[in-house]
Amino acid sequence: MSVTHLFDEIMAVLKRIDIVVNCAGKIGSLTPTHEMSERNWLQVIDVNLNGAFFVARAALRHMVTQEPQGGVLLNIASIAAHQGMETLSPYTAAKAAVIGLTRTLAVEYASRNVRVVAVSPTATATPLVEQFLQDAEPATRAAFRYHNPLPGMPKPRDVAYSVLFLCSEEARFVSGSVVPVDGGYLAGSGFPHVRGEIAELLVEATH
Repeated sequence: MSVTHLFDEIMAVLKRIDIVVNCAGKIGSLTPTHEMSERNWLQVIDVNLNGAFFVARAALRHMVTQEPQGGVLLNIASIAAHQGMETLSPYTAAKAAVIGLTRTLAVEYASRNVRVVAVSPTATATPLVEQFLQDAEPATRAAFRYHNPLPGMPKPRDVAYSVLFLCSEEARFVSGSVVPVDGGYLAGSGFPHVRGEIAELLVEATH
């Protein structure tokens, strides 16, 4: 079933579309850019960026033609959108583009009462992140113990509460904004695993 057909089916049942959350994600293989396959690059871009575009386009077609016009479109970005992360070039590029898309759509559709916002979570306890950690180097896995200034890793519901607020009437004047749900990560100094000596100490601590 195409995205367009899916939204047509939703409209047939619900008669309008008020809230859409774009939350598909794919990290892909952890590969230096000069060794990366075209297939990996395209797959990650397709899921994270092209998927967000196709869903947004299909949703907006209904939001601007229904009566009354309007709705909320929320994109799930990532802290990876805000900084470089080695071996994750397609993922960081796609998520940064999702933020650009969010801001453009917010401006483009504001006059039609459509709000477009995004959330940038830190690594969250989901199967996607668990797979990432399984494939990562020991230093990276060890560093995730100290990943965020706030201790621990957020659960999906921690992200969901922020999504719920942004999609609610309480946030009716919030549009074009990107809200980090990151335990202070972006306010700090980034991935510990890129800091050579600290990474080595973390690996030693796990043995």
